[in-house]
Amino acid sequence: MSRSLFETLENRYLFAGVPDISITQRSIYFNAIQNTSDTQVLRIVNKGTANINLLPGSVYILGSHKARFTTNMPAEGKAIKPGYRFDLRITFTALPDDTNVNIARLIILSNDPDTPGITVGLRGLPTKGEGGSLEPSLQRVIDTFGLPINVGDSNPDDYLLGTPTSDSDEIVIQALQRADPTKTVSIRPLAMFGVKSGPAVRLGYYSPGQIESRKELWYVPIESAQSVNPIVYGQTLINPGDTPFALFTQWPGFYNLDGTTRIVYQEDGLNATWETNSSKTRKMRFYPFVDQFGNAAPNTYLVAVEEYTQNYDNQDLLFIISNVKPAESKPTVAATANFLQPNNRLVFNKVAVSDENYPNTTRLTQTVRVRNTGSQTLVASFATTGNFSITSGGGTNVNIPPGSFRTVTITFTATSGSLHNGTFTITSNDPDNPVITYGLVGYWQPYSEYPPGQPNNSVEPTAKTIVNDIFGFTTNLTNSGQALSTGGQVRTTGDEILSPYWTVADDNGVVRVTQLASFHQQTYIDSEGAYQPTQSYISWYEQGKPSVSTKIFTHAAGDGQTVLPRKSGSLSNISSGAFNPGDKVFGFIVEGGEYSDPTLNPDSMGRTGYGHFVRFWPAYDSQGKLIPNTYIMLQDYNRAYTNYDFNDNIYLIENIKPVSDVKSVLTVFTEETSRGARISFTSPASGPRIEGFRVYRSTSARGVYTLLTDTPLARRPVTTFIDETVSPTDTYFYRIVAVGVGGVESQPVTVSI
Repeated sequence: MSRSLFETLENRYLFAGVPDISITQRSIYFNAIQNTSDTQVLRIVNKGTANINLLPGSVYILGSHKARFTTNMPAEGKAIKPGYRFDLRITFTALPDDTNVNIARLIILSNDPDTPGITVGLRGLPTKGEGGSLEPSLQRVIDTFGLPINVGDSNPDDYLLGTPTSDSDEIVIQALQRADPTKTVSIRPLAMFGVKSGPAVRLGYYSPGQIESRKELWYVPIESAQSVNPIVYGQTLINPGDTPFALFTQWPGFYNLDGTTRIVYQEDGLNATWETNSSKTRKMRFYPFVDQFGNAAPNTYLVAVEEYTQNYDNQDLLFIISNVKPAESKPTVAATANFLQPNNRLVFNKVAVSDENYPNTTRLTQTVRVRNTGSQTLVASFATTGNFSITSGGGTNVNIPPGSFRTVTITFTATSGSLHNGTFTITSNDPDNPVITYGLVGYWQPYSEYPPGQPNNSVEPTAKTIVNDIFGFTTNLTNSGQALSTGGQVRTTGDEILSPYWTVADDNGVVRVTQLASFHQQTYIDSEGAYQPTQSYISWYEQGKPSVSTKIFTHAAGDGQTVLPRKSGSLSNISSGAFNPGDKVFGFIVEGGEYSDPTLNPDSMGRTGYGHFVRFWPAYDSQGKLIPNTYIMLQDYNRAYTNYDFNDNIYLIENIKPVSDVKSVLTVFTEETSRGARISFTSPASGPRIEGFRVYRSTSARGVYTLLTDTPLARRPVTTFIDETVSPTDTYFYRIVAVGVGGVESQPVTVSI
């Protein structure tokens, strides 16, 4: 009976169990508009074998701004059972007229013998509001995290960065390389004060100068567009290999003057296509990373991004990238042109004998802007093959200084035949991309629409020729043995889907429409008997209100027989436009006569189940990869002269999904394991109910896919499937689909191993 107190306690822990407290983070960051609040959750987990006892008064806040922070800690305390957790909600309230960083610390005292006390840092950023001058400055955002990084802002109380002062920590980096070849590169968001769109921003990387090589990594959803705690979906760890790479961000809420989506590149020169102020093309600023204690992190940088053309604040997106170093100084070639994306080609067409009533305007020439985004003089030579020639800006051993560009004009020169293929090659002293080749595709036709007096003998390219051969999409408009024409009957061919109505794919995002081709009558006769040029237009309307439509764009006069018709009112810009339908369900209408809802299109014979004049196919790129939420829309006129060739107007429509669509899976990771091909993915956070997932496999990107999961995989936080039947020497393609109620499948996400 003489055991010591120590022995008593030791045996009590041995037989009664020991509490073990664990928390999810040691620092918590907040931001809130003045006079509002922001709540974050600190998860406290008991990993031990006895209760964690948080007694009354054992959780409290200290510091000069402690009054700004409150918790939901029960006054009577809290007991956390072994294996259980408690979510401590901490709320930061911003005072009126306060823009200074509020700092406090949370203290947690418990009965854990190893960790009786825990301190969690609390830092809150009050803001004046959202957008423009109401946002915090870049320096204030960095101060919120307690990072001793100087961005050279002469007035951090003003949201603008202006011209950085000479003591700025910024260093200029136009391209990166992996620092340690045995480790991955990490790119993770820190904060964002950008435009609210769905999503708010996308981030990825590409080979310097080669914008067609872009690979998206992750995106920030709309709810984190103004946050020091942005949510991110996607891949934050990458292996870029040992070659240089550069970063880009895409901003769905911003559009350039030509209607294209705003993309910000790490290479300053690439931003000159939309930033007209030559002194403001640097849109990504790099700062060597220093932690809260003043320790420099090797090969790690804080990156601040600007996406606008005025009011430069550079806090639209902040992220940290690690295990990188500046790429060596060198010349870097970059080329931009009409519709190099998504299939890395330039398209042309020519009508030999023009329409006698209104001359045809066709896509006879294309221009390529070749820019040096590197730090040394670029020496480049240009060449074409096939029935294409360089008519200006060409040459051999052409010197392009850093930051400068050269415009090369390519002309389609065919005089007969139909489909013509060629190449445009840039050979330069860029050590990473010494030879770059783009495809050239042109279509030659002897007359506009058909020969004189032969209205049934069309010389236009077919819809298949336009979609597959000219633009390079691998979408199957028909399957073997099928004809594209269904005589107006509502049924599918090839990859086609039936969906008269649509919703925007990214919540609160915009829908973008680009006209790929117009091959319809060049002219029509007006009420006075005069010939007028036919100018097709496309509109959208809300479901249930077909008589009220909003025009998206009209193509230019004279462009009735061409690929990439010009936009009305423009001499060069291709026909494109965007609209924001919000949460509306919508359909499309072409020229006020053909609706995407076939029930609104009259049938000449009064039949039901007909009226199929506007049709949709999912877009697959030249490599057979599905382009997410992107569809090719074919239209044919519902008139007396209808021939159901569906090449009258062809559009590419981005950021839409069928109204009954189930959302696709997210964050797909693949790896080879000793057991086989391992595929991991997560469920979408919102949308229609998901019952499970199916996995299909093929030996080619656009081949026949076989179902591998007879029973849908169960939904988990991270769902994993291992294909144990693969050969380690072969390449396999997988499609993962989410399965909704009634077996409805989402758009597939395709990966290869």
